[in-house]
Amino acid sequence: MNLIWPADIQNREEWKTYNLSVPAQAYMDDTSFMGRNREDLQSSVNIANQFYHLYDIFINGKKCDLIVINPSIPQALHNVSIGQDQTIVMASTKEIRYLGIWISAKQSRKKWIQRLKSIVRDFLRICKRKTFGVGHLAYIINRVLVPKLLYASQLMTLTEYDWDVIFRPVLQWIKHQLKVAKSFPSAAIFHEGLTGLENPWHTYCANQVAVFTQLINGTDVASISTMIRLRQAQIAQLMTQPIWQLSRQDMFHMKSGSKTNLSLHRLLIARSLEIHFKTDHFETIHWTIQGGNIPLRPYILKQNIILGLRSSNNLTIIPYFLSNSCSPTSLNLSRGELLKN
Repeated sequence: MNLIWPADIQNREEWKTYNLSVPAQAYMDDTSFMGRNREDLQSSVNIANQFYHLYDIFINGKKCDLIVINPSIPQALHNVSIGQDQTIVMASTKEIRYLGIWISAKQSRKKWIQRLKSIVRDFLRICKRKTFGVGHLAYIINRVLVPKLLYASQLMTLTEYDWDVIFRPVLQWIKHQLKVAKSFPSAAIFHEGLTGLENPWHTYCANQVAVFTQLINGTDVASISTMIRLRQAQIAQLMTQPIWQLSRQDMFHMKSGSKTNLSLHRLLIARSLEIHFKTDHFETIHWTIQGGNIPLRPYILKQNIILGLRSSNNLTIIPYFLSNSCSPTSLNLSRGELLKN
């Protein structure tokens, strides 16, 4: 990850660069290598090959998978060689499972929902053959189904509507078990005095906020990447004030960007629950973009222009403030004109 932070747009010497590189990670016999480009990745693999050869470890290249994200080279070069026999591993267009998490080159909410729906389907296929009491019903859902769904979705930016769609078959089955009408309010099913069933959306939000709070107060690789992603979101929205000071209007305009930014998604969930994150004086300065008097963002939002600029190394083309010669009352830019100027 690489991000240039324009602390003062008038003084390029004040700009800061945030970098994060994770060449490899391993858990038992499941190892993954990462690189900025094909050469970096192949170099890491070659070093690993020397280690494997030294300790007489055989690597089965046929069981290896490759994912290429945002490629800039021809498709014919989307490959690496690994193992003693130099097996060529081509880039996959399908989902790859790593430690129970499914990863793909392109984000697909449809695949996410299908994956979670299949977990629900498998669960119901087994349970529908049996009759349960209310307490037993709540226990197996709260302790078996919901934790499995939460583990599989911990890196997914799902909305409350998505969870309603995923969990709808479970609610229908519960109503059948309780012998109530299909029109019975689903909200009543989650009342602790009726079934004691946990709402998966509420549990998902609690888990996401807990993880997010731990990450923003940590110093490991995951914490650093979280901070970089939040700074990317702030730049994309032309926000000159720290992203921690989100208003209700800001949250509405950032919803679209949160679909591809897990850190922003977690921050929006926390803010929607009225959870505030306070920063000290020095942190506020580090998250503030200076160099002008009148921020441009409020006037853009008044004209219903949706912000979502891609972060770029050439940040001089991104306007954050109005120039002294431009009057706010005369500002009338379309999105195309904004990007052009």
